[in-house]
Amino acid sequence: MAPQDGWGYDESVQEVDGDDGPDIGEMLEQVRTQVFQRRIRIKAAFVDFDPRRTSRVTKAQFARALSLAMPLIKVCDVEALADHFTEAGPKVLWPKVVNYIKFCECVDEVFGPSHLENTPTAQVPLPGASLSCAGGHFKANMDAGDQDRISGILNRVAFLAKNRGY
Repeated sequence: MAPQDGWGYDESVQEVDGDDGPDIGEMLEQVRTQVFQRRIRIKAAFVDFDPRRTSRVTKAQFARALSLAMPLIKVCDVEALADHFTEAGPKVLWPKVVNYIKFCECVDEVFGPSHLENTPTAQVPLPGASLSCAGGHFKANMDAGDQDRISGILNRVAFLAKNRGY
């Protein structure tokens, strides 16, 4: 008797795991949120790892650069993003297989579309408009009295800074 028979294991029943793997869109949304909120220049984290400007880095360098820019990102998310942006082809030389330029362009879409020189009449959304959790749908609700109060506070701060050096 096989061990599976003793445990009541039925081969005709297959377990279906509802998780098809990590959701890249959700991870990119989290990265975009962090980049938008903290105004991170994500491409600057990768430039030191690519001295020849091939637009590719190793998976370890991708993980290191991303953890420099975003210290709280999970290791499994970094690995999934590295796998998603990994390229293969005749001009791709191992071990530098992760295209960080495509990743940066994908993340920097939160600030606005790139390559607008090709479509000069395109409608450009406000920065962060695509984010739902980072204030992309934020509309300030201020009355005229609030605006006057804020203006008075700012004038007072400017006066104190000018006269007392605060």
